[in-house]
Amino acid sequence: MRYIEGHVPWNKGKPMSMEQRAKISVALTGIQRSAEHLERQRIAQRAASTPEVRAKQARAAARNHAAGVYRRGPTKLELALRGLLTSASFDFQEQVRFGRYVVDAWVPSHGLVFEADGSFWYHHRDKEREARRDAYLMDRGVAAVIHLTEDDLT
Repeated sequence: MRYIEGHVPWNKGKPMSMEQRAKISVALTGIQRSAEHLERQRIAQRAASTPEVRAKQARAAARNHAAGVYRRGPTKLELALRGLLTSASFDFQEQVRFGRYVVDAWVPSHGLVFEADGSFWYHHRDKEREARRDAYLMDRGVAAVIHLTEDDLT
């Protein structure tokens, strides 16, 4: 079916039977799944969204954050920033915590912080909040905060 702007399908938000779910699953994946399998999957999804599970995930995220583990790996822009700073022969550290903030790159010898601002996220950012963050960093000994956009890094 073709997408028509403003059109709401007749079945949007309506519950589907297990038989309907099975038909859709077969159509999308080509794999026949039993009704029992679909029911187990639905129960598991419901269990994963309980307040207890969400609280456990939040505690794990807080532990990781406190231990300095912020995410799995650098973004493409952070890799480009790494290449730029390496080619400029800067001795820098990545993902450094300053109080409640984590910066993309810190050059301690010059007191510089570099931030890789992607076009999507940077466009939606609150400029006043960013200015407060930069002032917070400068109050803690940072000489300058340098924001490099996606266009600067690619």
